[in-house]
Amino acid sequence: MMYGRQAAFLSAGGYHHHIGLNTWHSEGMPEAPLEGVGLYHTAIAYPTRHDLALILKRLIEAEYPLTGASDHGVSEAIYLNDPDGNGVELYWDKPKAEWPMEADGSLDRILGYGLKYSDSFGNTHLGKICKKDVV
Repeated sequence: MMYGRQAAFLSAGGYHHHIGLNTWHSEGMPEAPLEGVGLYHTAIAYPTRHDLALILKRLIEAEYPLTGASDHGVSEAIYLNDPDGNGVELYWDKPKAEWPMEADGSLDRILGYGLKYSDSFGNTHLGKICKKDVV
């Protein structure tokens, strides 16, 4: 649901909103510096590699510009910018049996954080690790 150019609310399943975006404090302000702290990109997870491939096919057919792609060891990702220039990552997590874990159960080889495998792994940016990122 949009409220003019000032706010947008995203929801699913009848809930009033799961995500709220607004420009109330940023309208007319200069853009953030490239090296500044802020949103790196929004990541959207797809349940399977096939689902990610379907969206990639649609992007290619629409000639939508991609900014990159990567195999992160634990996931495969496609990168693009939305029409406003915000970064978007579309990805799927590989089956945990395919993750490149060390013998002690860590993901050090690809992350270097000394993290141990448990239940799931997500994106970490700006040096912050949230409970949702490593559960």
